[in-house]
Amino acid sequence: GKGKGKGKEKADKKAAPVPDRRRGSVLSTTCLADLGGFEKLGGRSSTIDTGLSLLGELEVIVFEPPGKKLRPEEFVTTGVVICLQGMQPISDQTIKEWSTVMKEAEWLKMGLTVVVPNFQVGSSMLATDIAAIVDASLQSVGFDQCILVGKDLVAPRMVEVVAQDMVEGQITGLILVGPTLSPPACEECCLPILVLWSEDDEMSEFAGCDDWMERLSVQGGTTTLKVSEKGGHDMGEMLSNTHTMAEAVKNFTVSAFIISNLETVLEDEGTEEKPTNGHATALAKSEERIDRLADELPNFMKQAVTRVNSNEGGTEQSDSAQTRKRMSLDIPQWLQSGLVADFE
Repeated sequence: GKGKGKGKEKADKKAAPVPDRRRGSVLSTTCLADLGGFEKLGGRSSTIDTGLSLLGELEVIVFEPPGKKLRPEEFVTTGVVICLQGMQPISDQTIKEWSTVMKEAEWLKMGLTVVVPNFQVGSSMLATDIAAIVDASLQSVGFDQCILVGKDLVAPRMVEVVAQDMVEGQITGLILVGPTLSPPACEECCLPILVLWSEDDEMSEFAGCDDWMERLSVQGGTTTLKVSEKGGHDMGEMLSNTHTMAEAVKNFTVSAFIISNLETVLEDEGTEEKPTNGHATALAKSEERIDRLADELPNFMKQAVTRVNSNEGGTEQSDSAQTRKRMSLDIPQWLQSGLVADFE
């Protein structure tokens, strides 16, 4: 379905050079590299070429897991998260917000790379602009699969990117934070979507939540809503104030990437053709990602999946195949149920 990625690492792509620090973005007067504060968190400043005349080269801050820095040739990235700021001006608060999100959701711990473009959204922003940023960001980190996170005005454009398949399946999940404007048509979407909203959000009033959820209910993938009492329009504050919301973001991220990698593996298991060396390597990495991400699932979910194997018996290979098939059924159901925890 639309919105699904293959999860391949692009080893032949090189990171963009360090940006000109005089200007971080044509859409922002602030340069994140000048603000600093991200280096102590393992971040580095770079630029991406969007290929668009309006956007041109765009500054990005890239955060990578420690394992990738220590063993870049051996490390298998579990996925990429791209965070789009929205209407709020770019400032040192931008780094603080997304750094808090990374910590609370444990993104780096689970082997993800996080990209934060220096990008302030205006009302004239188009879905094609978002698509260009996604494609260029993924190329810069050598990967082709991401979860896209966006706030307020950028949220409707993100949905349009997926619905119109503008990035050829590179987006495997959406996290919409306090979205504004009327929700766009969602019928052509088919991927996991998580909506986060704070009841005290003054920029995107919580009253608009029902309209968004009603429109998203017709999309072909799963739609999950999580609400916090406090946090305003700051995702970092929402997660740090509400533990269950932080857990939901972590579990959603893990689930969305597992589902995408499962599609690749299960599709291959259904064919009798012998894979080429390149395809076999990609499959092995998808399997490694599934195993790595499955370790991050809550214990009750891991027990539910593995219980099937102990009941049915069989070889190690058949047990592995049964586990994947069970995951492909259980995880989407869990997402649709609202990522209910075992204690809820």
